[in-house]
This record gives sequence, C-alpha cells and structure tokens, in this order.
Amino acid sequence: MADRHAEEYARSGGSLLYPPDEFLTVTPGASALTSPAVCLYVGGAGDVQVITLAGSTVLFKAVPVGTTLWGRFTHVLATLTTATYILAGQ
Repeated sequence: MADRHAEEYARSGGSLLYPPDEFLTVTPGASALTSPAVCLYVGGAGDVQVITLAGSTVLFKAVPVGTTLWGRFTHVLATLTTATYILAGQ
C-alpha cells in the first residue's frame, strides 16, 4: 500500500498537523483503505475498531458524533465498529 503522506510525515518529525487533501467514504471491513489515512471523521456515534500503520488493532469506544480521530490507519474493521458515516482523510 502506497503511503501518500510518508515524505511529509518524515519531514515534519512525525507531526500529523497537516490537513488531508481528500476524504473518502469508508465501508468497514477486512480490506485495506486505498492508502493509509491520517484521520477518520466519525459522523455517527459509536465504536470504531482500526488497524494502525504500525499493525496494532485499536478499539475507540463510544466515539461521539463529529469526532476526528487522528492517527495513521490502514483498516477500519467491521468487527466491533458500530459508528456510521466514517470518512478517511488522505
């Protein structure tokens, strides 16, 4: 999977404080995102289970409506994800 932000991430010393240049609708499942996301926008409250760029599986519990989760994400898993209207910032 190509990481569109690897160069900017390295140049910034690991900062994620630059905005994504597009947002894509996420359908939770086993397949990977088209490229690693730098954030996830959650439009409908619930839990979000992800796999990070480093390979860790993380469960964000009770994410409120309108929350942006910042991080490097490769997957949004269907298992345990109850949140809806998720967008991946890339």
